[in-house]
Amino acid sequence: MNLFGDILSDLAAGLIGGLGVAPAANIGDLPRRRASPRPSARARCSRRCPRTAPDIAGKGIANPTGLMLSAAMLLDHIDQRDAAERLRRGVTAALASAETRTGDLGGRANTRSTPTP
Repeated sequence: MNLFGDILSDLAAGLIGGLGVAPAANIGDLPRRRASPRPSARARCSRRCPRTAPDIAGKGIANPTGLMLSAAMLLDHIDQRDAAERLRRGVTAALASAETRTGDLGGRANTRSTPTP
């Protein structure tokens, strides 16, 4: 478990608007196989900040921003920087209007009506 990383991500998410808008990634080395002459490989898993929200499950009101920004981080990692930047611009444009922001950010959209960049 990464207790301190978890605490820091929660604090940072609070500064930017909540866990729904915070991207996250797990980055590390895969264990090396004993018989393999190759060095250990780097691994990455991008995801939204890891929290459950049983109170909003199935209601269509979860904020997809963190997941989309995590996807942009993954695109950066695989050197797809143009695609990552397009995705970030789309997220920024969606957050600029109350019509396309989810309710947790003062908007009127839900996950069914939130546009995908």
